[in-house]
Amino acid sequence: MTPPGASDRSQFDAQQRVDAIKTFERELAALEADGVLRLSDAQRGAIAAHHANLVGGLKRDFDVDRDDRAKQLSLGMRAASLLGALAFAASVFMLRC
Repeated sequence: MTPPGASDRSQFDAQQRVDAIKTFERELAALEADGVLRLSDAQRGAIAAHHANLVGGLKRDFDVDRDDRAKQLSLGMRAASLLGALAFAASVFMLRC
């Protein structure tokens, strides 16, 4: 099932939203560690459940990277694909010469 408003979203927008959620989670943890903000367990659980549902939907619909490790893997795969395409093009070019 496509989430509401998903038709006007792109994979780039979806990845930005996932990144924003991760940034929010880190900032929330820092605020709590500094004693600036205290959420109840129910509030923290509601936020975590909402984010998990949202990220899960974005992952399913747009194949976004959930964390930095997945993002690095995707970047590595893109680089490997580019190098493979260049090597293939060079080999075809050499065969024609």
